[in-house]
Amino acid sequence: IALAVTAEATRDLRLTTLVLGNDFRHPLFLAKQAATLDLLSDGRLELGLGAGWKTSDYDQSGISLDSP
Repeated sequence: IALAVTAEATRDLRLTTLVLGNDFRHPLFLAKQAATLDLLSDGRLELGLGAGWKTSDYDQSGISLDSP
């Protein structure tokens, strides 16, 4: 929501996410959210994705952390 509000309030500011842990969101849902935000911001979204590394985050979510 914060990035959508920022996109609406600005015209030149690039919108970035740092790194989103891609194992914690369904890929189709994340793709739809990113596409919508990129459309709202006229292409200013820079989406950072990563696998994550903290085993405690995965343990708390009930997801197994696969090795690279």
